[in-house]
Amino acid sequence: MFKKRLFSLVLTAGLILGLAGLAMAGVPDAGKSVAYTNGGVATITPGGAAPSLASYNVVVTVTVRDGNNLPIPAYPAQDIWLDDNGSADINLCQSGGTADAATDGAGFTTISGVLRGGGATQSGMAVYVSGVAVEGPNGTPGVAKSLAIDVNSPDMNKDRAVDLSDIALFAAALQPPHNGFAADFTHDTPNNVDLSDIALFSSWIGDSCP
Repeated sequence: MFKKRLFSLVLTAGLILGLAGLAMAGVPDAGKSVAYTNGGVATITPGGAAPSLASYNVVVTVTVRDGNNLPIPAYPAQDIWLDDNGSADINLCQSGGTADAATDGAGFTTISGVLRGGGATQSGMAVYVSGVAVEGPNGTPGVAKSLAIDVNSPDMNKDRAVDLSDIALFAAALQPPHNGFAADFTHDTPNNVDLSDIALFSSWIGDSCP
């Protein structure tokens, strides 16, 4: 009788574990998914008039894995995106930072295209999979993994349009000492705002989210 009960308990436990594994299969896990980048600095605009991340030599690689630590193939590109790491310093347009393509057979994809949005951040960015940030070192629960990517935009007030209010902010950045990351669109001399930045800013006036 004891052996039968023991067998029954073992069988039940195995079924429960099996069902738990099935429940995790194909569902992204923020602690097991991985995001990396070579880092860098880029300028973005709401309408996508600025160059792509790749043009700034910035590429983000993402591997989407489930709770069983298995890669998830064909995961939709629109459900994988790059955004701020919780600082709320930037405001992207809808689908303004999505992956280049759906994941391949190894659960792998990249984010290297044109970002669309406004604001500026020097505190890094994060990858989100279905709205949940890929977690930091050792899969720290609830903590976004911060990627060393800084961005700025002529949409300086991050309302998703480059307009009169941004002109005023940019004009303020031109005042001595001509210093400010948010308005240094050429990234030629760190945080130095000069004539080349004026030319770029002027070309982007009127740009807005699609």
